[in-house]
Amino acid sequence: MSALSTLAALGFRDNAVRRFQAAYCGPPTGANVEGWLSIDGMLGPKTEDSINWVAGNGNRLSTHFTTAEVACKHCGEPYVRRELLSALEALRDDVKQPIHLLSAYRCAEHNKSVGGVWYSTHTIGAGCDINIARTRITVAQAKRVGRFSGIGNRGTLASHLDVRHLFPDQNKTPGVTPARPALWAY
Repeated sequence: MSALSTLAALGFRDNAVRRFQAAYCGPPTGANVEGWLSIDGMLGPKTEDSINWVAGNGNRLSTHFTTAEVACKHCGEPYVRRELLSALEALRDDVKQPIHLLSAYRCAEHNKSVGGVWYSTHTIGAGCDINIARTRITVAQAKRVGRFSGIGNRGTLASHLDVRHLFPDQNKTPGVTPARPALWAY
């Protein structure tokens, strides 16, 4: 199977190579000795080796998160930013428990249907919602990791996490950082 066919099978469609490169947070493999890929849209040996690693390792974009977990519930595209996956992996290591996601990427149509704002971090793959019935992570634990700049909560539990500070064009809360995240309650 060609690398482009594999990307399509994984759910990547529009700008598939570029979006895969932005999402890949797996280990260095083959020609990819650095780990993260250049986001250039070119299907070179580093990107091909990383696509093959994902396809051969349970469709994992990172150590623990699969394309199915981060894919849009409407269109199925698994567009997510590696910075978010890296932050989630750091949180998982810190709390020593699996993190179950309700949603991550949302296409514009799905975001609108669930009442999301047009500038939602979900629409650029930089935000996710935590399944708080299965994953009990407190706001304090999410803040302690120092990687999230947006934390939504239900009581003391973190129910939304994002890395908005890394994407200034989409960030409608200037000045937020992981040290001073935007906090809100649902």
